Amino acid sequence: MAHIIREAMSDTHDLDPANIPDQYRYQNVYGRGTVHCGACFHSWSSYISWITVDLKKCRLARRFQQKCQSCETANTPYFKTEELERMIKLTIARVISLMNGTYDNTGTDDLNDTQLDAPHDSDRCEKCEYGEGRPCYE
Repeated sequence: MAHIIREAMSDTHDLDPANIPDQYRYQNVYGRGTVHCGACFHSWSSYISWITVDLKKCRLARRFQQKCQSCETANTPYFKTEELERMIKLTIARVISLMNGTYDNTGTDDLNDTQLDAPHDSDRCEKCEYGEGRPCYE
């Protein structure tokens, strides 16, 4: 993971992790993840699978879990390398615009049309606090 983040920082914006202000260090971003339930072996994909990226340490700080529709067991999503690269690039672009004072929080900076139309099961999403909190995509 660290090499993906460092490469995206240097290729895209020539950004040094040491120069990222602490308030922008941790960034949440979502993308298409695949989840495999270890309890019942059910598998599914979600266009709204969340991660938290630590840009100072160039690491994945957290992957938010989703509960299985079949057995309600919480499971961690996995991401293809290309999807992680896309998510990291979005994150870095967001931090650059935050640092420059040009960030426009429309709420959809990391969504595409397919993701906007995809259903999201807030009751089984850890980021949505399993239906008890605000929907994670708002």
